[in-house]
Parts: sequence; C-alpha cells; structure tokens
Amino acid sequence: VRKSDDQDEKFEIVAGERRWQAAQNAGLHEVPAVVIKADNLKSLEFAIVENVQRKDLNPIEEAEGYKRLIDDFNYDQEKVAKFIGKSRAHISNCLRLLSLPQKIIEYIIDEKISQGHAKILVGLDNIQLLADKIISKKLSVRQTEILVRITKGNKATIKKNKDSNIIDIEN
Repeated sequence: VRKSDDQDEKFEIVAGERRWQAAQNAGLHEVPAVVIKADNLKSLEFAIVENVQRKDLNPIEEAEGYKRLIDDFNYDQEKVAKFIGKSRAHISNCLRLLSLPQKIIEYIIDEKISQGHAKILVGLDNIQLLADKIISKKLSVRQTEILVRITKGNKATIKKNKDSNIIDIEN
C-alpha cells in the first residue's frame, strides 16, 4: 500500500488487491500491509509486475503484461526477466505470441490451442490452416511439430517407422 495522494489518512492498494478482496470476503477487516513510497508511475509498475506473476493468467495476458513493462517503462527483455524471476527466453517466447494473427490469439485465450502449439506457429505462412488442423485433429505439441516439418517439406527428418497418429496428421 501507499499513502493516497488525495487524502492524508487514506491508503491505496498498490499490489495485493485480490488478497485484500479475499480477506474482506472472509470477514477480515484488518490485514497486514507494507507501506511503500511510490509515485503513480512506480505504483503502476508494481501493479503490472504483480499481475504478470499471477498463476491464473493465460499466455496472452502474461505477454501483454511483459509488453507493457517494455513499452511503458523502457525495460528490455533481460530486465523484465530479472524483475519477474523468469528466463529471458521465456519472456521472449511469450512476447512472440503477440505477433500471431488475432484469430490465433483468440484460440490461445479460449484454450483451443496451447502456448506450446502457438510457439510452433509463430513465423509460419499458413498459420490459420495449421491452427485449424491442430484443433480439428486434437494434435499434441509433438504432432504439431511433425505436421510443420511435413508442411515445410522436410520429410527426411521424420523417422521411417511412423505411428498411426503421424499418418493421420499427414492426411
């Protein structure tokens, strides 16, 4: 919490809004808090960081939080990674999801395809066609990797003894 700019004796929550709500719902009207000195910009930064560390975010919400830290606070991917406690590669992979077409982003949000599927699709030409095939055939991430290799014409990298799922993917 921080002291409110408007009122001397009031405080505002910078981070922990959901915990405070849970405490209120449980009938607790006093909760321990740490008082910090933070201007509006620093408070926003804390709020974004807390939000991206939540467990219930979908990959797009997470990526948008990272992008906001980069755009609004001039962070680079390395600084975001250190600040959040994740690898730079994780930050980079999440941000790449935002380059996907809106329809594919909606598939991720709606959990029709996973983040693993989406990472494979980034940068491909026929993304929509592949995404629709992933959904219709209920492909695993591994099967999606194979499908992409087949689509790119790199069949030489696929093992000779194909299982029935791989044959289904090709058809």
